[in-house]
Amino acid sequence: MFSLLDSANFWVVRAGKSSAHYEKFLEKSFVAVSHWDDFLSPVTRNLVFNSDGVLTEDFSESANSSIVVEGDGTTTRNFHTGQRFCNEIKDGDYVITIGKNDISFGIVTSKPYVFRSTNYEAIEGISRTIDVRAGTSGFLLRCDVDWIVTKSKAGMPSSVSKALFAPMTLFDIDSHKLSILSWVYPVFFSENQVFLSSNIRTSDDIKSYDLMRYQQLMMDIEYISGLIDQAELTGNEQELLACLNDYDKALLSLSEQCEYMSPGVYWAKIRANFKKSYIVGLVFLAISNGLSADEITLAAANIPDSLNLVIDSQMIENVSNIIREKNDYESISESLNLYIDSRSESGSEIFDAAQEEDDDEFYIESSADENSNR
Repeated sequence: MFSLLDSANFWVVRAGKSSAHYEKFLEKSFVAVSHWDDFLSPVTRNLVFNSDGVLTEDFSESANSSIVVEGDGTTTRNFHTGQRFCNEIKDGDYVITIGKNDISFGIVTSKPYVFRSTNYEAIEGISRTIDVRAGTSGFLLRCDVDWIVTKSKAGMPSSVSKALFAPMTLFDIDSHKLSILSWVYPVFFSENQVFLSSNIRTSDDIKSYDLMRYQQLMMDIEYISGLIDQAELTGNEQELLACLNDYDKALLSLSEQCEYMSPGVYWAKIRANFKKSYIVGLVFLAISNGLSADEITLAAANIPDSLNLVIDSQMIENVSNIIREKNDYESISESLNLYIDSRSESGSEIFDAAQEEDDDEFYIESSADENSNR
């Protein structure tokens, strides 16, 4: 389960031509764009870097758009890509980088900076010192990233594919953040709403009857989670069944978006306070993955202490089992070939066994052409 920081922006930063540096980005926990030193004129370089190779304060202001760079249109575009990297990406933003077979999602954990191979030193402002070396085009302009989830491109929804594959090195995807997060996470929260995502993996025709049954199950989840939130349940099975068989569905907030392409994806959205949102998420995961009370407790481990939310894992297990049986979840899941992953792969887990290397080795000898960073 994931809680979205609504003020944060979403970015894609490509990992070099043909995703050549994707593994390095994940292993060393950063994203980067190509260094500019090769194509800046001596005059322009003095506006951007001081004599110590440190980015000047003026460069971080909007006035720097008047800086003139020497070269063709590609040179100018590449310069302004770096300029945008410095000025717009913030600590706490979300970032995606794309590999040949996988896509990784993480949170930016630093201001943009320029990497120095020796005497790595943090300074005030957006920069750190740089080892300016003539003839070297490295990916030295960086942001540190905490990689959270890695997903295979296989089965990627078309809406996500369209959002991620713009032909640019660096671009924002704020307008697509909900569809992307719905693909990355089975449950996430944003602005008093909880989003639930289900992968429909069948390649056969999708039966309307199965979808109707799944929608009914989702309505049951919303309704019963509200009762748990209000402490209106005792856990008695007959009481639960009576509640589920007699409630006003018109009062529910459940809405949905779908891509029924066989395979496809089903996205549900429910309005809820934080407490109810977490209950909805836990009931959903318990139903779809058959979680026991102990596993529900483990899934609830990331709930912020500030919510003072006490989870009755046994109650959620009981409720989930009743909803599963009432709606014959097994037959729905089999017919639609549903897949809802309750696990996440973090970048740290992926590279636990990776060989440690010195960051000095990560210099890319290439042209400063924009295409070198795709």
